[in-house]
Amino acid sequence: MTMSDKIAVMMGGEILQCAAPEIIYEDPNDIHVAEFIGPPKINILPVEAVGRGIQLLGHPLMWRVPFEPLA
Repeated sequence: MTMSDKIAVMMGGEILQCAAPEIIYEDPNDIHVAEFIGPPKINILPVEAVGRGIQLLGHPLMWRVPFEPLA
C-alpha cells in the first residue's frame, strides 16, 4: 500500500473497492474491505438504531452530538 497510487481490493474475482491506499484505509466501502485492510484487524460490533440513538449489545450509547440514523 505504501508504493501504490491506486489499489484494488478483490474477493471472489469481484473488485470490492479501487482507490488510493489512504482512502481504502480511512473510508472502506464494504465490511469485507474494512476487515481485510490492517493491521490490526478492525473491530466489528453489532449496533442497532433505536429512535434517535443507537444500542450496542442492548445497551444505549450516549452521544454529545445529535445522531441522525441513515434512511
